[in-house]
Amino acid sequence: MLSTPNFQYLTVRKIISQPTDSSAQDFNTNRKSEIYIKETLKNIPRCKICNGLIHRNSISIDHIQRKEDGGLANVDNGQITHPYCNTGYKN
Repeated sequence: MLSTPNFQYLTVRKIISQPTDSSAQDFNTNRKSEIYIKETLKNIPRCKICNGLIHRNSISIDHIQRKEDGGLANVDNGQITHPYCNTGYKN
């Protein structure tokens, strides 16, 4: 991809790996970021229709049992989905 003229603006940066067991007592910025990403990805919400990760600014609440099939708007019949999955994909 980097050899393609359309993508020559991209650069590749070498990442120098840091030893995993450090004697430092304070977390550096990279380790803080790694810990945050590791913990956040374990708990991030997933779309109940496609199982994809859901961004906090792109959430739709969906009926598990469709309204057309008698589904009620109660907590037990609700699920978090992508807006696309809730409107376009299911129909």
